Amino acid sequence: CEKVYFTKAEMNEIKDFGPPGIKLMGFKPRSSLKWIHNTKPPLFIRPDEGQVKGSTTAFWALLEEMIALNKIAIARVIYRK
Repeated sequence: CEKVYFTKAEMNEIKDFGPPGIKLMGFKPRSSLKWIHNTKPPLFIRPDEGQVKGSTTAFWALLEEMIALNKIAIARVIYRK
């Protein structure tokens, strides 16, 4: 077993997951979501026209298409820096 050593700068880079936000990673069939995947409470998102104009239209179009295709969205969420 060999130990791996990191510099302080490397450790800071490893710990940096990026800026806060939501990144849509892709879609999966709804049937692929298993009960054991629910390790944390779900995060529900909603449109905010005050922050992003047109977000309500985009949100509802995406939601309706996901329902029609029986898909779920997979996203990465970073709450804070």
